[in-house]
Amino acid sequence: MFAAIERIRAQLAEHVKAPIAVSAKRMQWAFSEDSEAWCDIDVRDLAADRFVLVVVADSSANPQRGELLTRVWHYYCPEVWIVDSEARSISVRVRDEPAYVAASSIVPTKLPSVTIDTRELFSDD
Repeated sequence: MFAAIERIRAQLAEHVKAPIAVSAKRMQWAFSEDSEAWCDIDVRDLAADRFVLVVVADSSANPQRGELLTRVWHYYCPEVWIVDSEARSISVRVRDEPAYVAASSIVPTKLPSVTIDTRELFSDD
């Protein structure tokens, strides 16, 4: 699972430019005393101090967990990708739009000049 995450991280980092930044590691974010969430990758607009995209590794073993992660993150971030290495898929969830499973590529909604090639992400998982 983590090989796919690192491949996504590398592709994002290769294509984004400042003030957009891609996290170097998995992070847990505390938003308030009662609200926190973790993600494997966060992409942030540092100039605006906001999240653009978060990527979370999760398995299809418990689909309710993915729904919970999405609801929590959609409060702070407009787009969440759930990476499921068991199913070899990425569920793209954009706030106020229907979720879909990515095909051969994904273009983040807030980063239209970035295309992530999904064909090789799961090759060693």
